[in-house]
Amino acid sequence: MKKKLIIFRVIGNKTVGLGHVYRGLSILKELKNFNFNIKFITDNQNILAYKILLKKNLKCTISSRINIIKNIVKQKPDLVINDILNTSKSDVYPLKQNNINVINFEDLGKGIKYADLVINELYENPILKYNNIVWGHKYALLREEFFNIKPKNFPKKVKSVLITFGGTDNKSITRKTLEHIYDYCNVANIFINIVTGPGYRKYSELQNMILKKNMKNISLTHSTNVISKYMLKSDIAICSNGRTVHELAHLNIPSIVISQHTRELTHNFSNPKNGVISIGKYDKTKTKKLLFKSFTNLVQKKDFRLKLYRKLQKIKFNNRKRVVKLISNLCNEYQ
Repeated sequence: MKKKLIIFRVIGNKTVGLGHVYRGLSILKELKNFNFNIKFITDNQNILAYKILLKKNLKCTISSRINIIKNIVKQKPDLVINDILNTSKSDVYPLKQNNINVINFEDLGKGIKYADLVINELYENPILKYNNIVWGHKYALLREEFFNIKPKNFPKKVKSVLITFGGTDNKSITRKTLEHIYDYCNVANIFINIVTGPGYRKYSELQNMILKKNMKNISLTHSTNVISKYMLKSDIAICSNGRTVHELAHLNIPSIVISQHTRELTHNFSNPKNGVISIGKYDKTKTKKLLFKSFTNLVQKKDFRLKLYRKLQKIKFNNRKRVVKLISNLCNEYQ
């Protein structure tokens, strides 16, 4: 039987980060037992995404943006999965004209009305009124490394904190966060785990700052393939407002979330009802004070931290079958 062709169109650069690439990799793992031929495509404004996929030894082509739809249609796929943020009509409609099924992820653009399905896992509540959109963390697909990990037990005392801001951290919020909390952590004997992504360009500067200031009790890791082990070593976390929030929630780790840009502010899973503290978009003057107050509250107020922890315990991310079924149904494949 001829394999059905699925093409993932993804983006990944220093501005948007690499979450779209990693989501594609997660879906790829879930589809490995189906009769699918899976390829990736990106455009020449997303070289970082291309490089990451090549390192994974995956089939990936790179196209000019103006020709990318034409190049997709030429391959006659059965399904196209767009993980490119907001789509336009020109991103989706030509595919439908050629009888190609389309799924979009994290999409609030004009192309959604032409897609067969839109999965907006990072938006907890419906923002738009379309029948082809599903919303919220019930459709979040965690990476494979989280599948068989037991959540953390509640620690009576905070002994460690994780700082991580995605694949690129274009504003170097990692370094700024470290500077804001280091003196307190040093006095309180709190170990700091820092994990930076493969697209983080200021890693050497961060490394040199830590050495120059002779900072102690810090673990600095760059471009790990298994971030879960650093999460499990940490009692609380400070992170950006993307998929990492779901991963930390899955492990029952209370988090302080700093959005890197305006779009991340709309990812409204991050709120105290879900055991997460959001202090808004990064701001040069406001963030330091807000972060320090939220951080010391988490460390010092055990009852407050326990309250967040118990809310996290109620949230489940056993969504793999649900998401895979949605994808496979559009290719008329069932398991």
